[in-house]
Amino acid sequence: MSRPKNLLFPALLAALVLALTATPLALAQSQSLYWERWDVDLTVQKNGDLRVEETQVINFTSGSFHEGFVQISTVNSDGVDDISLSEDGQPYKVGSSSCCLSKGEYSYERGQSDTIDVVWEMGRTSNQVRTFVLSYTVHGTIRRYSQGNEFQWNAVSPGLHDFDIEESTVTVHMPAGVPISLADYLIPPEFAGVPMTVTTAQDQQSASWVAQRTIAPSEGVQIAVQFPPNTVGGQPPTWQAAYDATTQWENTYKPWVDIGLLTLGLLVLLGGPALLYALWYLRGRDPKIDAVPEYITEPPADLPPGIAGTLVDEKADVADIIATLMDLARRGYLVIEESSETSLFRMVSKEFTLKQTTEGKRLEDLSDYERQLYNAVFRTG
Repeated sequence: MSRPKNLLFPALLAALVLALTATPLALAQSQSLYWERWDVDLTVQKNGDLRVEETQVINFTSGSFHEGFVQISTVNSDGVDDISLSEDGQPYKVGSSSCCLSKGEYSYERGQSDTIDVVWEMGRTSNQVRTFVLSYTVHGTIRRYSQGNEFQWNAVSPGLHDFDIEESTVTVHMPAGVPISLADYLIPPEFAGVPMTVTTAQDQQSASWVAQRTIAPSEGVQIAVQFPPNTVGGQPPTWQAAYDATTQWENTYKPWVDIGLLTLGLLVLLGGPALLYALWYLRGRDPKIDAVPEYITEPPADLPPGIAGTLVDEKADVADIIATLMDLARRGYLVIEESSETSLFRMVSKEFTLKQTTEGKRLEDLSDYERQLYNAVFRTG
């Protein structure tokens, strides 16, 4: 049976309702095993509870084992109780503590994160096949709606079995007179599942799911069941209101929020550089300069030549210092005298002498950089 495109209730497309079952054995790296079968029977009670019976046929292929371990999740339920364990029809006895169990005893206690941890002592086990049956009752698993009731179930949770499961069958039994209206399996993105063959009995009182191939450690089995409203007793689960609100958000609003965030990201990614370019083009570029004549008879502005030269090439160099000295001479702060001398080999050398002529001039009238340059030149006379 293929997954229907349009389920009866939108909530059926949401996250898992229960994650029940876990790795039954704590294994060292030198130990190995595989499950010949991992079957799960789910019986819907008339009061709305769910009775679970897991049958695990385990082939211990190498190494030595003596202790079993199961972690039952209580997420999206109103509690788990009536836990029992048996092997080949022989029940295990309840022990006092998980640390001090004798062969044939088991114990369970609440774990750290919405779980119930079950531990049992099975005695030394090596190179043999053993069958364990774990049973428990789960309260508050069935969601109630005006259109009908439904539940989802992690029969085998991915990542919680360290070795392959060769075969797995999940069976759901309904109370007398309560027909199954839909039986399907789910493989949401966050749940690595295997394809299932789904069969509903002719009287619609039961349905079965059979794994089409071996279940790898990273894979699991999740089923979904729907049936008519008001056909079982009990109240809606205490967690259903919050679950429905989350489901509505994820199905109705979250896609639009995701689209908005994606659009905003694209705007930042594409529009950010465009905005920076526009700011540079409008306000960050150097102003456009018109054509400059090859020769002018007077300065085009009152800007000192040293400053003008620094602005043109964006650096202060010797040419700007000389231009400043020439300007100071023009303004009467100094005199530049040229002299020449002929050497023995008739080579002519020229010298330039700078002399102060500050008569009638005040150094206070100079700019800071002009005064600093002037004082540096004539510091020694």
